[in-house]
Amino acid sequence: SKPADERRGCPFIACHVRRSDHFISPEHNAVRTTDKAFYEFVDRQPAEWPIFLATDNRATQQRFLERYGPRVKGLKLIAQQETKQPEDGESRPLAMLARVDEAFC
Repeated sequence: SKPADERRGCPFIACHVRRSDHFISPEHNAVRTTDKAFYEFVDRQPAEWPIFLATDNRATQQRFLERYGPRVKGLKLIAQQETKQPEDGESRPLAMLARVDEAFC
């Protein structure tokens, strides 16, 4: 039996940054986590760990790419103003989030 760290593979950081759906109603907007809070979480983790970013917002993608560069993985760039629900075959990001060591949502 392998140690748990070897079974899971390489460690990575996962951030599920909800934006577009949180602006639909005031009660959603009241619980919005700031970008600063996400950055503080990521910055506390080892700098060599890649970042898996799950978001529905192009501006959020851009800010993470500008701040963390090639550490940000798994991105399908969102077209400007595009927000949509995942289509069939696009569930992989959430499945990956289920295997993380550290997550901040």
